[in-house]
Amino acid sequence: MAKTSENNHVRGDSKPQDSTNRLPMVDLKIATEIVTQIREKAVETAPMDSVAEALGYSSATSTPFYRRIAAARMFNLLSSKSSLTQAAIDYIRPHDEEMKSRILKDAVLGIAGYKDLLTRYAGKKLNVEMVKNSIAKDNNLTDGCALACAKAFETSLTFAGMMNGEGIVLSQGAEVVRDSGGGEQKLPPPPTKTGESPNGTHAHTLYLDRDKSRSFGFTGPLEITRAEYERICRWLEFTMLIAEEKKEA
Repeated sequence: MAKTSENNHVRGDSKPQDSTNRLPMVDLKIATEIVTQIREKAVETAPMDSVAEALGYSSATSTPFYRRIAAARMFNLLSSKSSLTQAAIDYIRPHDEEMKSRILKDAVLGIAGYKDLLTRYAGKKLNVEMVKNSIAKDNNLTDGCALACAKAFETSLTFAGMMNGEGIVLSQGAEVVRDSGGGEQKLPPPPTKTGESPNGTHAHTLYLDRDKSRSFGFTGPLEITRAEYERICRWLEFTMLIAEEKKEA
């Protein structure tokens, strides 16, 4: 007899599930919209039925409302019931655009079920059909449910700036910046030659092994502030895939 785990993940011969609380079934953009509405309607402490009514839903148990609330909680935008987390508050009223971007990335990276997918597709074009099949198999979900989760994953990556316009999951060497018109602009690639570039920056190279077969390079100014240094470190943690050290036999 198959056993159901605490997160409703069922294995064995059990019937595929048509819903899940392991992965968001709506995307991050929709999750941010609903927490923004909760704040604007001032219903953070209201009963859930009142929250649903204020936001235009028939009841707290209606599927669209439930899935939005569940996703907002998974993305760490709601703590309990309809109470906004500090991350949600900072997203709605950020100190700067960098904070807003960081909150979105943290929201995606905070989903345990997204980590394997991010590792698998880093630097590659996302294939929604393959993501759907993987989600369905790993979580014992129907194709319809898995497809909703896969599309939510794709849209969330785009909204968080973690995927470019060609559908490539960003891993390193690129960032997407949204302009004021809602479009996207790619930052120009760094110079490939070492030395000083026309704009005063310098190309730096660090060899990672004795044979100099692996190297890490970047282009930047010779002098940076402490705040800029910390921002670079956070950026590296997100863009680089960290593998466990291999022990020599």
